[in-house]
Amino acid sequence: GNTYADGKCTPCPAWLYSHCSKGDQLVSAKPCGWMGIYCEGICKNNNPKPPKPAPEQPEQPFSEPGVKTLYHETSPEAATKILESSFRPGTSGWCGGAIYFYTSPRIPKSKLGPDSQSGAVIQAEVDLGTNIQLDKKCDGSEQAREKYDSVSFDPGDGLEYLVFSPDRVISMSRYS
Repeated sequence: GNTYADGKCTPCPAWLYSHCSKGDQLVSAKPCGWMGIYCEGICKNNNPKPPKPAPEQPEQPFSEPGVKTLYHETSPEAATKILESSFRPGTSGWCGGAIYFYTSPRIPKSKLGPDSQSGAVIQAEVDLGTNIQLDKKCDGSEQAREKYDSVSFDPGDGLEYLVFSPDRVISMSRYS
């Protein structure tokens, strides 16, 4: 029998997931996905008919890295201080202490936590670097902090981005 890559990119190890066409056998795996951190099954064809490759799966857990225009709401006094110096990571939030941004200047009230201030919005160019998208509770943010430059997650009221270092903010200006 011949071997083929099955086109299914799953978390590793590959044997935990269903790989290969019916009757074929998973014999190995190769790296796939973002920076090769996932596994694609290498299957042995036990059937005489050639297998149909699985359709390309869109890559799920990672958002587009790179520079995004994002928004941060705070008090007018804090906005003035931030613009004069830099952002400082907060101490609380779904994903722990970080600098939180939203994709639109109209930030839903539900995004503001108990420590959040409002009244002013800062528009910032943020270099997300390596980014991982976590679930709505931001599970895994402590591990992500060690491996990635930024995290994105949607607690149910829209996608948020957060960076752990103010160095990731390229430029900023007062939006409102």
